[in-house]
Formats: sequence, structure tokens, C-alpha cells
Amino acid sequence: MIVSRKDAVTVVGYPLGGDTISVTKGVVSRIEVTSYAHGSSELLGIQIDAAINPEILKTLNTIASSSMNTDSVESSKKKAKLNSYVWNHFEKIGMKDGKEKCKCIDCGKVYSCQPAGGTSHLLRHTSKCPLIPKSMDAGILRARKLDQRAYRNALAKCIIMHDLPFSYAEFKGVWEVNKILNSEFKPVCRNTAKADCWNMYLIEKTKLKTKLANIPSRVCLTSDVWSSITTQGYMTVTAHFVDDNWKLNSKLLAFCELDSSHTGLELSGKVFEVLKDWGIDTKIFSLTLDNAASNDSMQNLLKERLELQNGLLCNGDFFHIRCCAHILNLIVQDGLKVASEALYKIRESVKYEKASEGRLKHFKRCIQEMYLDDTGSFLRLDMPIRWNATYMMLESAIKYRRAFTSLTYNDRNYKHCPSNEEWERAEKMCAFLAPFYQITNLISGSSYPTSNLYFMQVYTIEMKLNQNLNSEDEVIKDMVTRMKIKFDKYWSDYCVVLALGCVLDPRTKLKFLSFCYRRMYPHDYQEKVDRVKNVLYILFSGYIKNGTSNSIASHDMTHMTQSSPHGPMTMGGNGTSSLPSIYEEFEEEMSQETRNNDKSQLDTYLEAKIVGNDKDFDVLQYWKMNKYRFPDLAIMACDILSIPITTVASESTFSIGSRILNNRVELHSSVSGVFFNGFPVRNQVAAKLDKCRKLVQIAEKSLKEGTDFYYGVEACNEVLDGHGPEIGPTLVHECLCIRAALLLKVLQELHVSCE
Repeated sequence: MIVSRKDAVTVVGYPLGGDTISVTKGVVSRIEVTSYAHGSSELLGIQIDAAINPEILKTLNTIASSSMNTDSVESSKKKAKLNSYVWNHFEKIGMKDGKEKCKCIDCGKVYSCQPAGGTSHLLRHTSKCPLIPKSMDAGILRARKLDQRAYRNALAKCIIMHDLPFSYAEFKGVWEVNKILNSEFKPVCRNTAKADCWNMYLIEKTKLKTKLANIPSRVCLTSDVWSSITTQGYMTVTAHFVDDNWKLNSKLLAFCELDSSHTGLELSGKVFEVLKDWGIDTKIFSLTLDNAASNDSMQNLLKERLELQNGLLCNGDFFHIRCCAHILNLIVQDGLKVASEALYKIRESVKYEKASEGRLKHFKRCIQEMYLDDTGSFLRLDMPIRWNATYMMLESAIKYRRAFTSLTYNDRNYKHCPSNEEWERAEKMCAFLAPFYQITNLISGSSYPTSNLYFMQVYTIEMKLNQNLNSEDEVIKDMVTRMKIKFDKYWSDYCVVLALGCVLDPRTKLKFLSFCYRRMYPHDYQEKVDRVKNVLYILFSGYIKNGTSNSIASHDMTHMTQSSPHGPMTMGGNGTSSLPSIYEEFEEEMSQETRNNDKSQLDTYLEAKIVGNDKDFDVLQYWKMNKYRFPDLAIMACDILSIPITTVASESTFSIGSRILNNRVELHSSVSGVFFNGFPVRNQVAAKLDKCRKLVQIAEKSLKEGTDFYYGVEACNEVLDGHGPEIGPTLVHECLCIRAALLLKVLQELHVSCE
């Protein structure tokens, strides 16, 4: 007879390791095949628990059975943990036809899921179900099916953003990496990559052309010409404008090859061709150029062509802007001539030390012997035609003055060490030029308005020169005298249109111009102020004549309708009233009242209180907030504040290190310039993040101080609407919370006012 588990048995035999017969009573706890202790055969064996009394066991079983019947919830078996991958796509739906069932979450098909049945049939379904993504199969990570078109677009974007050669698409190492990532990868050749880049350029160009056509403001231009080491000439044209979000944009429109002659006729023809191609030949406000003679001829010819089609305001009186950085370079270069010998020796000293690695190591030992600090910037070699590079060279070399002197005793080949007198002269010059260097960096920005900075910076330069004309130091006095002559040649009369940028900055207005002119020209300052004011009103009348306020209202309404995810908004009730149309009518009526008022928009603006000088103040955001209060003046402010006062934005296109320009540069540079519209580079992303954080701080400040709730809400809206997903979820969440709190405050104010 074969016993079963839990049977009560009596066992007679020899226990393991014993030599006497024993009798054991107990309960069978396990039955299994085991090796016979006294032989090599495998026999069926049982294990008994002799300590358990069978009667007690029956009693315990009775108690357990009773407990299960009285409390089925507590005594029911715990559900097994569902560890299989398939449960990401299946859910249990309970008992059906006496069997436990589960359902596919994606397609709804029902399967059996008995505990002892396994999940193989469910795994087979996940591999066949058309609605389940195939990136995962049976719990194993696998590459999804490769979209070759998407890969080629990503490759083109990578080549453009990182300035890679088209042959990058044929790099064997890149092929191997892509093959590991996806076995279906199919390599492309350089010609295919080039074609993809060009197609992507055309798509982005179309987007930018549409954007330029729809903005209500005008476009300001910068242009520059450069010759390569092979004497081949190139020209760039860069557009500067304020976009829908009232942000200043700089876009490279053209990087084109020139013929051998860089005459004004050829240059004007090239620029006009670019403007016609982009469809902005009737929307130009200004053109900023350096002081090359051919540029004077070019701007005259281009202005005549644009005037033929009524493409300029006020007959083009404000069309030509001279590059302030270039003028400042000419002014300082004249001043540096007083110390040409000292500059020559310092330049040769730096050049000598940077000529080889061995000399640099020797020089660093001299630095250590003199206990000088070698952290921070090391020796810099200048570019003689750029005074700011000369300033940086002086600043770095003066720091190691004693090391250069020590080097004369250790290196007999070093012949250009300046004398003590020449070092002192260089130190005085460096200290005097420090403010000029800061001004150059400030006015050379392209991501923020600079025309409102022009008047203040030129005024600072003139004051600095006047204060040192009678300096006791002969070196500084001689230097300033030379610089003042050059200053009077170019800036004796401040550029009036750029002075308007200062007037349209609500922190300064005409009062600041009057204050500065009074300090500089106490006898005839009012005449200069009246001249600027007269030009301001003439230009404003041109905008009134063109009716720019209608375009800004219609543009905003179109933008509101297109941006709404649910289409045009309607008011409550019967839903027949369209909110945009009512809002448009209301704004038009307010604008009409402003025009019919005795005071013009310009008069009202000039008489209004000056805004506080906050370091984070954004002048374009001020005009965005007041675009309905001053509709025509806001467009005029956009155009003037868009004027770049330097050509740095165009010159930077040529600042590409040691790269050699070849026949692919026109395609590659044009594509890169336009692609800044779609794919932000790293420093642009960082600038956006910094700007967003400042806007959030402004909103948070409004919430804490309990004032300007509407301004805080507008700041939050700009972060959320104007910068997209690149700002990150954390900042978005913070901004949403602050905006919600501000809106509650606004509702509370409205409730109190209604009561």
C-alpha cells in the first residue's frame, strides 16, 4: 500500500546511522525518490514528523478550516505578484465560464490567464498585436523599425548645427555606431547628405520668409565684405527685426560669393537681389555698414533703388547707419600711436614666448620664481587692426611684467623687453582704455537692443576725452588729443536716428538727452535737443501716414485666432458673439480715441512719468505691454530699437578660426544662418533659460509685493508661450503655479471692485 501525505503511520526499521531496530509513529510529511543507504539503487522514501501527534494535527486542521470559512477575506491566498512584461499590455477582468480571464489593453482581445497556465500565449499576442509598439518584445529591449527619412533629416540637422563636413555621412566609425543601434541602418553618401541639408534649408527659408512677411514692423540690415587668403570676396547680409513675441531676432539671410571687383554698384546689386529673394525689399528701415569707401557708394545706389518702389520711410533719411564699433576702433587706434614703440616691444615679447612650447615652459618658471599668479587668462597675442585685441594683450602682458624682466637674465635670445618707462606708459594706457573696452563689448551685442545705448555710450566717451584733455600725464594728454580729433570727425554731431533710441527708452526719454546736452554744451544745448525732437516728430508722422497701428491690431487678432487650440473663442450665452472680433472693435475704438485726442501718442508718451531704472528692465517688453496704448509709436519703437549700431552680427560670420573657405561655404553658411530660426545653438538656449528665470523672478516679485499682478501674469505668459519645451518641466511647473496664484489675486481684486 502506498501512503499519502498527512497519513498517520508506524515505521519499524533501522534509523540512519543506528544499529538497533526502532519503532516510530508519526505523520507523513514528504514523499520522494532517494538513494538507499545500504546500496546504490534509487527507492521511494518517506519522511515522517514523529513529534506531531495525529490527534493534535486533526484538531489544528479543524480550527484552520473553521477560520477559513468565517473570514474568507483574511485567509484567502495573496495574489501573486505580476512580474511578466505582458502585464504592461494586459489586465485581468475576473472569472468567465469558470476560468480567470484577461484582456489586451490595446486591442481588447480576451485570453485565459489561469495561475498554472503561464503567459506564453500572451507573449505571442504582444508580438502580433498591431496596436502594441514593437520596441519591446517578450521583455527584451530591441530597436524599433528605423525610419530612414527621419534618420536622414536628423543627420542633416546634425551636420548643420555642428558645422560638420558632408563627408561625415560616410565616416566608417559613424556607420558602425549606427549599425549597433539599429541593424536596419542604411548609410547614405555625402551627396545625399548635401541634398538633404539643402532641402531642409529651403523648408526653413520658407518659414522665415513667412515670418518676415507677417511681422508688422520693418527690418534692419547689417552687411559686411571679407576677402579670403585666395583673394576671393564674400559678402554677408543679416536681418534684425522684432518678432511676434517682441523679441529681437538676428538672421543671416545670405552668404554669397563676389566677383573680383568690390565696387559699390556690384555690392548694391547683390544686396538688392537678396532683399528681392526674401521679399522684404519694401520693408527695410536701415542698413548698418562700416566706413569703407565702397560702402558709401553702395548705400547711395541701394537707397535710390528702394526709393523707386517707395520702400523707405521719410525718403531714406534714416537709412544709412555707420558702425559705431568701427568708428571707436579708428578713434582708439589714433590714440595708440603715441606709444607705438612700447606696443611693438610688448607685442614682440608675447609673440616670442608663444612661438614654442619650450619657451612657454621657461617663461612659466620665471613666473613661479617671481611668485606671480598664473591663474586666469594667460598671454594673448593681439590683432593690430583691432584695438580691443591690443587692449587684451596689454592687460595680459602687464600682469607678468616682472617675469619678462627676469627672462632677460635667463634667455639671451630675448631682445624685446620693454623698459620700465615703457611698462609704466602701457599701464597708464591700459587703465585709460578700460572703459572704452567695456563700451565696445556692450554695443557689440546682437541678442538685445543697442540703439537705445548709443547716445549714453557716445556721451560717456566724449566726457572721458574732455576730462583728460588737460591731463598732467603727457602720454595720456597726447593720446586724448589725437582721439578727440578723430572723435570730432565722426561724432561731433551725434547720429540723430540712434539718439531716438534713447528717447524711446522709457527710462530716459528726451529728459535724459536734455540733461546730457546741458552738461556738455551749456550754451546751445536746447538747439540740439530741439533738433532731435523735430526729427522724432517727422519720423512719427511718417508712421501715422502709413497707418501701422491697423497692421498691429490685425496681426495680433490673427495670431490669437491661430494660436487658440479650440479655434476662435466665443462668449457665453447663445455663443454667437466672437471674442476676437469684439476685442478688435474695442481696440480700434480706443486707438481712434487716441488719434482724435488733442495730444498725439508721442506727446502722451513724452509727458508720462519716466520708468525706474531696473537692471532687468526689458525695453521691448515695455512696448509690448503698451502696444494698444501707443499703437503707431510701438511699431516705430520696434524699428528704431532693432537698429544694430555695429556690424558685429555680420562680421562674426567670418570669425571661423582657421577654417578654409571653399566651394561649399555658400550652402553651408546660408543653411547655418537660417537654421538658427529652427534649432537654437547652446548659447542661445542658455540665454533663453536665463531670460525665462528673470521673467519668473519678476512674476514672483509681483506676487510677494502684492502689486502689478497683470504685469506678473504677462511675464508668466511670455515664459510659457514664447520659449517652448526647451526651458524644462521644473521651470514650467514653477511658472504655472505663480501664474495661477497671480490670477487668483486678479480675481480677488475684481470681486472687491464689483462689491
